[in-house]
Amino acid sequence: MDVVRAKLLTFALTLPEAVEDYPWNETVAVRTRKAGWVTVPVDAEEGVELDLLCDWIEESYRIVAPKRLVAALDSGASTSQLAK
Repeated sequence: MDVVRAKLLTFALTLPEAVEDYPWNETVAVRTRKAGWVTVPVDAEEGVELDLLCDWIEESYRIVAPKRLVAALDSGASTSQLAK
């Protein structure tokens, strides 16, 4: 599970102005500066594909991030797939 967490964190931190934080005794959380949180539970018994989790993170980011950050994401390199 630690490898999955590390890959998800690496992916999430590629999103514009995403920062790592440790609120409410969570293991790790990624948020946009002053905009919102994206929480992805990865402790499930049955695994979910890494690409799907990354898609969820990006989709959630697009919902909570300010429009200027979404525009920056759209103008930059694609983050729809995790770099291997």
